[in-house]
Amino acid sequence: MPSYFAETNTPAVAASRGRPLARGNVEDREKLLTALRRVEIPMPAGPVKLDGYGNPIQNVYFRKVERNREGELQNTVIVTIPAVSQF
Repeated sequence: MPSYFAETNTPAVAASRGRPLARGNVEDREKLLTALRRVEIPMPAGPVKLDGYGNPIQNVYFRKVERNREGELQNTVIVTIPAVSQF
């Protein structure tokens, strides 16, 4: 399971993938948003796409903290709920 910090830099990938679909015209906000809504972005924690309102649809992970073999604390995923939207 990637960390929060691994996920925070990846949205730049979305912009780079949406730009060609908008034919490079990133100043046209609606055209860019329409292009981004058609792209599914592979992220470290699973695929992300945007709904019709521009909100992410992504996996949600329930984790628990436990000790690994070396005795260090770690987050362990116990349940994954795929493709969760705001609704």
